[in-house]
Order: sequence, then structure tokens, then C-alpha cells
Amino acid sequence: MLRHIDEWWGLCGAGGASLSSGMGDAALEVTYRSYLVRCNEHPFDTLGDFVHDRVDVNDRVMSVREYGDGLAEVIALLPDFHWEIRHLVIDEPWLAAHLDDSGTTPSGGTVRLPEFAVYRFDEGRIASVWGDLDRERLLP
Repeated sequence: MLRHIDEWWGLCGAGGASLSSGMGDAALEVTYRSYLVRCNEHPFDTLGDFVHDRVDVNDRVMSVREYGDGLAEVIALLPDFHWEIRHLVIDEPWLAAHLDDSGTTPSGGTVRLPEFAVYRFDEGRIASVWGDLDRERLLP
């Protein structure tokens, strides 16, 4: 667990270096919207276009394949699961998203959940994400 903001800032690559991914806010928004379209199409084995080979997810480093497998687990529970953007706040390389998540349960019920996630981009792809999509909240 991080004990001090300077420790966190150092882990993010700050330490005197620029945190910019070189994209600019508008390009970052286009990239994120394209990433979400891909997620909504569910071909999670192609997320390497948007996600680094090694990505930090809620302080756990995993491969892009493991990242995609985690999203595929959501689709296994709710095959028509869909992410919809409500709000974006972008300060490149950071992007914060407020999403509406929805899907149909195996019994035919509807699930709607708010989701909040903060992403850090590096070289045009997601390098870190902190989010609250919890599979346990998906099925009542």
C-alpha cells in the first residue's frame, strides 16, 4: 500500500520527468472512445491496440491477455454487457471516466451500474487503470 503521495507520484513516472504521453487531450479522448467501442464489441484478444503489454490494474500488474480475460469474465456473466460514457475528464496523460454499465442477467433481469475509472496513458495506450467494476455487483 502506498503511504505517501510522493511514493505514488514516483510510481507514475513523475520524478522530474514529464508525465505527458504526447497525445494531447483530444487525441486521448478519441483513443479512449475507440477502446470502449472495441470493448463493447467484445474482441478482448485485440486490446493490445489500446492497452500496454503489461498494465497496472488496481495496483496489480498483469498482461494485456489477463486484462482482456477479466473483461471476458464479465461477458460470460452478462453476454450483452455494454459500457456507455456518461462523463470524461481528461488531463493528458490522465483520463477519468464515469460510465453506465448495463447487461441482461441469465434470468432475464436488467443490471445497470455506475462505474468510475481513472486511466493513465503512455505512448498512446493504457498503462494503468484504477476502477470499481466489481464482478460481485453484476449479479443480484
